[in-house]
Amino acid sequence: MRDKRNWLISALLGCLWLLPYPLRAQAPEVGGTPEVGGTSEGGTSEGASEVAGIEVFLMTMGPGDHLYTRGGHAALTVVEHLPDGSARDAVYNYGDTDWQDPDLVWNFLRGKLIFFVSSSGGVRETVGLYGIQQNRSIYHQRLALSDAQARDLAKRLEQAVLPANRSYVYHHLERICTTKARDLIDEVVGGAIRAQLSPRPFDRSIRQLGHEGFEGHDLEGVAADLFIGRLHDRPIDLHYATFLPEVLRQAMQEVRVPDPAGTGKRVPLAGPPELIRKRYGAPAVSGLFTASYWVGGIAVAAVVLLGLLALLLAPARVRLAGLWLVAWSLPASVIGTLILLFMWFSDVPEFGSNELVLVYAPLDWILLALGLRLLRGRGWAGAFFRLYVWLRVLGVLALLCGRVFGLAFQEPFLLALPGIFGVAILLGTLRRLPREKPYDGRLIGLA
Repeated sequence: MRDKRNWLISALLGCLWLLPYPLRAQAPEVGGTPEVGGTSEGGTSEGASEVAGIEVFLMTMGPGDHLYTRGGHAALTVVEHLPDGSARDAVYNYGDTDWQDPDLVWNFLRGKLIFFVSSSGGVRETVGLYGIQQNRSIYHQRLALSDAQARDLAKRLEQAVLPANRSYVYHHLERICTTKARDLIDEVVGGAIRAQLSPRPFDRSIRQLGHEGFEGHDLEGVAADLFIGRLHDRPIDLHYATFLPEVLRQAMQEVRVPDPAGTGKRVPLAGPPELIRKRYGAPAVSGLFTASYWVGGIAVAAVVLLGLLALLLAPARVRLAGLWLVAWSLPASVIGTLILLFMWFSDVPEFGSNELVLVYAPLDWILLALGLRLLRGRGWAGAFFRLYVWLRVLGVLALLCGRVFGLAFQEPFLLALPGIFGVAILLGTLRRLPREKPYDGRLIGLA
């Protein structure tokens, strides 16, 4: 049931390739797994006085084969060095939720999905689940923290897993496994991460980053491009881009903090990533996703070729015009209705402000009625239909003007072109049709 629900989220929303895969079950013992700092016991200390020293590591996981593992994952590892020379470690994971909740999808759409932090055992168990079972590469980076900072961070994590503290409201970009771990570290180092990364612009948008994970999942990728609005195309800074584990892994090496060894120098907050488990076989993603462009291009060609044929033959072949109008208005009205439903009923900001609602209107069901009438050979269009078409023209002009002046920037723009060309051809077709039913020469009421 859990797998079916996760597939449903991915298929309907497209964006949940970023959803971190939870640590829900203990992985089997794995021989030969690299360990950090000594013997892994998968536990935490009962008291800080019993620990000789603490190290904290950032753990990041690469993408896996399943769609909802394509965005990677992140966790924090606390390694406690004991006076007898041994060590024990615990991995803290912010990517868990109640996967059996029947309202899982609905809660996500409403922006009320609850996630929580949990302790998943030690490095060995984590590598067994993510590295062995899910075939994902795993990296470890030691954080340059003083002893006091490391103990503070370990204490915060111990407090975070308590039932009263562990829950948070999930957001697929701003409150996930990576950002929760990043922000916790940032609190300990006095805000150095945000201060140093926020002023630096990032060279890709959220949508472009998302496209890298949709290879082989064309339906979900096209759905994401249709129903997720312009917020995924706004410029972002490097700090915001660290929601992606791959970016976080690199960016943490670029943050400078005082050397915990007391040399007076500034050193990278995170050391070079150590590969402790490598994915076998081909990479899970290659960054190639072109489905939206193929769909948009084919749709544009079909709309233009068939629409021009219907336009040139109207009004002599009104049934052909009706066939084209039905074929265009039906998917346009379905897309427009779904966009509007997401905008109205979802509290997730990324589903709002969707520019495509200007070219795929929910009320295009009106045009479907006109198309069905033309199919029956009733070749005229009255004032009501003409008024509606002119309103649709105004929507298209608003989008085009927005693009010219930089106010509209949602991508890929190619997905808007079938709607834009469709409205233009529809306007030309209606101008060739009579406004009233043609007089057939019969006189009613005369003997």
